[in-house]
Amino acid sequence: MSIRRPLAALAIAATALLPLGCSHDVTHLRDILFQATRHGGTEDTYALHVADLTTRRLIKGDSVSSRGFPRWSPDGRAIAFVREFGDSDQLYVLDTVGGTPRRIAAQLRGTSGFPDWSPDGKSILFTAGANYE
Repeated sequence: MSIRRPLAALAIAATALLPLGCSHDVTHLRDILFQATRHGGTEDTYALHVADLTTRRLIKGDSVSSRGFPRWSPDGRAIAFVREFGDSDQLYVLDTVGGTPRRIAAQLRGTSGFPDWSPDGKSILFTAGANYE
């Protein structure tokens, strides 16, 4: 079976792909996270299942927020990501089994992003910069 066609369709459906995230458990490398920007600038986050190339939307973007930088937790049960609201960023965690995004840090001024998990999954490290005007 050729994987060119599904991957080409995936690439065409998205107008922009942001940094990818792979599940941490390399013995079960099952899902790859990616973001797709829809017409109008709304960004959604998807998981691509490697075995059968199916996708599922995990985070639906909206017209108010943007960003993303999604990262899997070490156990693959949660995703950390950043949302930008106006001039401040907010850090969220999403339980991948039917959860609702939960805000864990707000009012992060300046540029922030690229969250990553500690190896035990108990902490999240992320960057935050100054708001230069």
